[in-house]
This record gives sequence, C-alpha cells and structure tokens, in this order.
Amino acid sequence: MFVAVTGLLFVGVWHFLTKPETRSGVWQQLQTNPVQLILMFFYAVCGLMFFWGVVLASLGWSPSVPLFGQIFQLWQLGGIGFGLISLYVMATSGDKT
Repeated sequence: MFVAVTGLLFVGVWHFLTKPETRSGVWQQLQTNPVQLILMFFYAVCGLMFFWGVVLASLGWSPSVPLFGQIFQLWQLGGIGFGLISLYVMATSGDKT
C-alpha cells in the first residue's frame, strides 16, 4: 500500500511542477483551509518516513537523524509523527454539536 502511495506522491509532485491548474488548486486549498492542508501533508510524509525507514532498516541501511541531543532512526521519527497527528485528528474530529 505504501509503495502505491509513494508512486502517487511522485505523480502529484510531477503534476504540481508541470500543470498550472494543479498549482492554482493547491494555492486555493491553502487559502481556504491551510491547517488541514499542512496537517495532511505532514501525515503523508510521516507515514512514508515510517514505512521506508522500516524497509531500509530491514535491508541493512538504517538512516539516523540527530535530534535534541539523541539519535533517532528514520522509522522512529515517522512513527512518532504519524501517531501524534493521528491522535490530534481523532481528538478534534468529534461531533461538534
């Protein structure tokens, strides 16, 4: 599933770079609801970081990121971000009545 999402990411970037109507649509979405657009962008990035961090670690290459004086693996950062954004979305998407 995440391999397909990675492919969609590349197709989306290609459309963004080559088609002006895609850029205007993203700009319009950014103007109407910037928090939702940025949140969904980071949600996808964290999910892909987690997936590819696990895949690369299983192949013997484990990318590390120094953060706050500690060294984290790529899959750890992706998993933490994915979990935090999931909790935020679940906490804020309740019934507003």
